[in-house]
Amino acid sequence: MVPHDSQKFVEQFGIPLYQGYGQTETALRVTGVPLDIERELYAKLLRENSIGKPMNWAEVEIMDAEGNILKEEQEGELAVKGKAVMAGYMQNEEATDSAFKNGYFLTGDIGYYKVVDTVRHFFLKGRSKEIIIKGGVNLSPVAIESKLKEMNEDIDQVYVIGLKDERYGEEVGALVCWKQGNEEENELKLKYQLTNPLESLVPFEVPKYIKSIKAEELPMTSTGKVQRSVIKATILQSEFTKTSLFAKNETHEFLRLTQEDRPLLKEALELYNRCWQPLVLDEKTFLEQAQNGVVMAALGKDRKVEGLITFLRISKGEEELKTSTYRKLTDNFTLKNNETEGDTIVCVSVCSAAYVPPSQIPQKGDTSAPTQKEMQEYLESGKDLTYNFHKKPKGGMLGAELVSLIPEGRPEDPFALGYNMLMSYPLRDAKSAIHPNANSSVAVQVIEAAMSIAQSLGVQKLYVYSRPAGAFQYFSKQ
Repeated sequence: MVPHDSQKFVEQFGIPLYQGYGQTETALRVTGVPLDIERELYAKLLRENSIGKPMNWAEVEIMDAEGNILKEEQEGELAVKGKAVMAGYMQNEEATDSAFKNGYFLTGDIGYYKVVDTVRHFFLKGRSKEIIIKGGVNLSPVAIESKLKEMNEDIDQVYVIGLKDERYGEEVGALVCWKQGNEEENELKLKYQLTNPLESLVPFEVPKYIKSIKAEELPMTSTGKVQRSVIKATILQSEFTKTSLFAKNETHEFLRLTQEDRPLLKEALELYNRCWQPLVLDEKTFLEQAQNGVVMAALGKDRKVEGLITFLRISKGEEELKTSTYRKLTDNFTLKNNETEGDTIVCVSVCSAAYVPPSQIPQKGDTSAPTQKEMQEYLESGKDLTYNFHKKPKGGMLGAELVSLIPEGRPEDPFALGYNMLMSYPLRDAKSAIHPNANSSVAVQVIEAAMSIAQSLGVQKLYVYSRPAGAFQYFSKQ
């Protein structure tokens, strides 16, 4: 049983479950968690997915490949000896010979034992052919499945398997059935969760690939069981999508970059610094942005970064955003104040490879800053390209509306004469999906990708914190 399901059953009905282990070859039951132990110990063993202590008739050991009996917490194959173990497979001496070593039946299951209250209790990691060996580390599919169900209540069933990987040998893939709701949105929610720093899963356990499937489409054995080995044999790796892939269309893939994506992060930083000069970031700060908030790149067919958007989720209200400086909003550019459950998304940078930076960078003080009224009139004149870009319709809806002009919102910015614009994008109430339009510019597409994410996450508000980049050129001529 997946530990999460066992715990939910006990909590809901108040009926303890007898958690045990065995196989047909071992008369079904070899070990079990006693029901007459202290409640706290029972709950601990259930949570840790213990299969309990050996039955009185059974000798249970953990063996390595050479047949050596292993010590406490050393991982190996469960081996069983006792009166109820089969004598062999009928009319199959070869299978019988390979099934036994040193008088013990080899179960094919990987596990270990720990001494609890002076008694050895055993713990399963999974079938030997189902264990995921990632970079030489054995990962338990059952443990990862339980953690996934615990962190995402929309999951009905989940099966974790190992998929081929050039770097680690195997990577973690998750096949998911959903309880209800839109499959695409459910999957995006899970991807967003998994690409955030997690307490429940260590980074090595996080699925790199995901596939959604309906329960009736699950591959089963002839006896109606869903087995990971059957899944692995019948579902192609190409049917899974990367956990970091948040959206795609005919021209681009929109990937959330993590610290593992160092080459792409380097490329994205170069694009960011070209578009936002002289407000450049160093590599350390940009890595912090990727770790804390969301750094999403639009990759073209040649796998090059052609667009970029960064955003954070927060719980700040509009009135507070109206008075926030860029430095304060982004926690000194690190996005450390990102809240994984915030009800507002604020986009803090949009970049496009098509952008041509000015040949000369003005110096602070070359032109005095205009009043808010003068800046407002300048924007309404339609002469600022950045403002006009955000005003254009996107995602099948109207464009952004100016909420507030913030003087000295970014005093380091000579192009915008220190001003920032807080603009609000509309979001649909309906559940019709927003997809980045492949016929639009990549800058529009990354905004639409952010709108799609906001909608799937159930976020209430989507803002951009941008700059009137043509302000210096306009007011220097006045």
